[in-house]
Amino acid sequence: MNPLISVVLPTYNMAPTIETAIKSYLAQNYDNSELIIIDDGSTDNTEEIVNTLKSTDQRIKYYKKQNGGRASAINLGAQKAEGNLLTLLDADDYLLDNSLENRINAFDPTTEAVVANTQILNENKQIISVKKPRKDVDLLDQVLFSPTTPFSNVSVVIKKESFEKIGGINENYKRQQDIDFLVKLLQNCEVKYTDKDVYAYFSATHKRSKRIKNRLLSFKNRFKIINEHINGTKKIKAQAYNVALTTAKLIYDTLFCTKINCIGDLFYVKETELANGKILKSYKLKTLSNDANEIWTKKDVELDALGKPKLDNYYLKYGKFLRKYWIDELPQIYNLLKGDLKLVGFRPHSKDSIKKFPIEHQELIKKQKPGLIAIKYTLTKQKTMDELVRYEKKYAENYERHPILTDALYFMKFLYTTTVNGVRSE
Repeated sequence: MNPLISVVLPTYNMAPTIETAIKSYLAQNYDNSELIIIDDGSTDNTEEIVNTLKSTDQRIKYYKKQNGGRASAINLGAQKAEGNLLTLLDADDYLLDNSLENRINAFDPTTEAVVANTQILNENKQIISVKKPRKDVDLLDQVLFSPTTPFSNVSVVIKKESFEKIGGINENYKRQQDIDFLVKLLQNCEVKYTDKDVYAYFSATHKRSKRIKNRLLSFKNRFKIINEHINGTKKIKAQAYNVALTTAKLIYDTLFCTKINCIGDLFYVKETELANGKILKSYKLKTLSNDANEIWTKKDVELDALGKPKLDNYYLKYGKFLRKYWIDELPQIYNLLKGDLKLVGFRPHSKDSIKKFPIEHQELIKKQKPGLIAIKYTLTKQKTMDELVRYEKKYAENYERHPILTDALYFMKFLYTTTVNGVRSE
């Protein structure tokens, strides 16, 4: 399969970054392609930069139009495209190696569109997270009922005829255009997912006032989108989820988001590998700064008994408070209700955090369904790693013999340590 693919790049006054975006296209190893750049009325030196690069490769095509917004630029790019496949590239992002080839190779005769993973980067090009959908849950349900969209529209490669069939990008929305596109895509097209990282997206940080304004506009437009495309009880559930999620994010923006240290998303997604090979995604309120992982790995940082840095500056504002009283764990109630977690059990560990345990204990942890209330929260004081391993091993042995009784006992221990002894998360 060697179809012509058109990469549509909408841009407006992005001269400082557009060269990187274009060069990421030129670095692709899939040659049967074209780059359609739609300049949405830029007033900087975008045209000069593009013309310089355009002279080096005839696949680059440049069109300038009157300013009308990103959606209008994308739709014009799709009209100008000669390829029978389309994908997007924003001027402040870039394509990862083999991005086009990895998605094109995933097509089969019945596929109309392929979606893939997007790396979310901070300003230092560090990976904050990776947008990737779950394989065991319907993609449309993930778009409607997830704290963040499970995949980005920039990760999509779609047949041009299918793009036209669903009406392209809705130019009436200033926010949530991507959600409208994804809902129409999943309702009307045969979509296939490939587990490949294909796109690097830079997460923007805004001041509190702008974040709140964007939240409210997003809520309004998402409400309209759900009303237009979703029917029955699913519409009611989706609107209720929209209200609850927006409320939670607004509370966070108002109370915990500072102008200097503001996070891109309210939630942190922790991926836990289970014994059957499946990946459990559990949700927590984000409490750490984006450079926390970098601080974590510095050799001169003093660690506590469980290997956590004894520093305050890697927490977000009120982050330590949220962790101390387990408020950051509350979103995991969603996982509990879904049946991903049981009430008491081993803590859901990421692929990295579980490595601090001995190999045998790692296997023991994976064998059981994780718990909303971690076993270590039943302790009256912090233990060393060896002591914690012995304590958790004893729990596992008891659970093997009397599962319901054991979890009830450890739940009572948790209530006692927190209410009587006043023990809080370290």
